[in-house]
Amino acid sequence: MNILHFCPSQSFSGLEQYALEMALDQKARGHNVTFGVYPGTTLEKKALEAGLPTLAYNTDRFTEAFQFYKKHRSFISALDVIHLHSTQEVPRFFQMKTLQKILGGKFPKIILQCHLWINHRKKDLLHRLFYSVVDQVWCSSTPAKKALEDCLPVSPIKIIIVNYGRNISKIEKDFLSKEEARKALGLPEKGLFLGCVSRIEKSKGIQEFLEAGLQLKKKYPEVELVLIGGPSENNSEAQGYFQNLQGKLNEIRFLGTIPHSNKYLKAFDAYVLPSYEECFSLSLLDAQLAELPVAGTNSGGTPEIVIEGKTGWLFEPQNPVAPLVAMDKALREKSMWINYGRTAAQRVKKDFDQEKIFEDILKRYATH
Repeated sequence: MNILHFCPSQSFSGLEQYALEMALDQKARGHNVTFGVYPGTTLEKKALEAGLPTLAYNTDRFTEAFQFYKKHRSFISALDVIHLHSTQEVPRFFQMKTLQKILGGKFPKIILQCHLWINHRKKDLLHRLFYSVVDQVWCSSTPAKKALEDCLPVSPIKIIIVNYGRNISKIEKDFLSKEEARKALGLPEKGLFLGCVSRIEKSKGIQEFLEAGLQLKKKYPEVELVLIGGPSENNSEAQGYFQNLQGKLNEIRFLGTIPHSNKYLKAFDAYVLPSYEECFSLSLLDAQLAELPVAGTNSGGTPEIVIEGKTGWLFEPQNPVAPLVAMDKALREKSMWINYGRTAAQRVKKDFDQEKIFEDILKRYATH
């Protein structure tokens, strides 16, 4: 099968890493896979290092779609599937498919996988025209499907739930023990650590997490907050948000950005995800694989990962009091943490096994 993954993003976070993992898995299974990337990015570098052919696409140039099509017309005609990883690319492929119709020739199936939460309507005439080229839209949860049905000009039967997957055997192999992880992170052996791994920006709810945690410490002095992450390099708004939090960050164990941070998750006793509308948190799945009880916001796809009363606790997003109440409840139910963590890990292994999900994706490519 000839497959083009298209992800010309300038970032290299969970979305880009997951798209790359999928492409590399398909290449390893013997398919002809190419990756569309923004030139000069970490994503391009990682793809090339892994032996994955790339095509450069500069999203800053208005005429890039026409130039890209002109340069790669025969290549596009030979594809079976174009897998888009951002809604921003839909108008560009509408332009390319329109040109193909005019000039003649086959145009491949277009799959749009929505990795980010969409909450603004795109049902005007222009977007209806753009989205007419999309054959299927994939999302990661029932709430996400409902949001897309409300917002996108696509028939509900074209919107499909496709679970995210994790490379379970690799992640479990990479986990450090609690003692090893704490030593590596410079944390004391003893202590009660509530941890979060996240980019530092407003939509991630970091301010609410910090304020609630610092209030919690007044009641439970043994509790400490641990935050791994940092602001996106090319995001001035996130950089400003980060600077405004410096005072609070100095009061917790803020560790900054750490490569392969999921290997250290067992250093935590519990995990907190305070995002406003997280589409589907891979770090949350990793925390559950580490057998951590989790507290997450009752929004986005998180309620399909965190099962209240079975694997953790849910709280309302953008609410300065809600995370405090949830974390306080978690500490009062500390006797349940081991059971919650084990139940969560079992569910991830059953429902979010990357090998099975990536195999299913190839079957979906072949059907329509």
